[in-house]
Amino acid sequence: MHLSAAKEVIDVIRTAQGRRAAARRADEDPDIAGEIWVEVDVPFVNELSLMLLVAVWHQLERELIWLAALVTDDGNDIDDLKQYSKNVKTARERFRRPGGWKDITSKLNLKACAEWNSMEMLHHLANCYKHDPSGKPDEKLLTDLALDATEIEKYASIPESHRFREGLIAFLNLEKDADFSDIAEELLNRVAGFLTDVRTKAPLRHILDRRVPFLSLDFYGC
Repeated sequence: MHLSAAKEVIDVIRTAQGRRAAARRADEDPDIAGEIWVEVDVPFVNELSLMLLVAVWHQLERELIWLAALVTDDGNDIDDLKQYSKNVKTARERFRRPGGWKDITSKLNLKACAEWNSMEMLHHLANCYKHDPSGKPDEKLLTDLALDATEIEKYASIPESHRFREGLIAFLNLEKDADFSDIAEELLNRVAGFLTDVRTKAPLRHILDRRVPFLSLDFYGC
């Protein structure tokens, strides 16, 4: 999912939230149904925001593979699109092997980028949410957020844990009342900044065939 599309999803979520909040305020005598809407909205927003972040992480992985294909062993530019396509295939195969993430991190000098810690946290967040059947944070993710990993069994699932959300908010320096849509938006902005930084710091080479448009520039420019 491209960053621009992800931001549009967040806008849709907030529009729906605003309409429901306005409807509740307009009701002069709110009944229990109004209170139920409040409780239903929160888990929906949390789950959708997290699913959105998983999709964005996978897009980030694709973008990094495309960039890694622009780093050549001999430091020379790339002759044409055919050679670049071969480089992409090689970079993708290396990424899928054990240690592939470390390989691409080194190749693109990712640790030198300002948002490296945020991207590592997003990586762990996406993996915990999509791979753990319980949906709970693991020790590494809790450590990323400076939360107590010795009490890991006490945490609810990621979308349901108030304590975990507070850790995310503190990590991202957001307002204390921030919800998961705010968290998702902040991470989307950091992903965009990270990719811009990668393009500055990585030893990328040019594709000499100038007829070829360069990658998915709309993602970087959002």
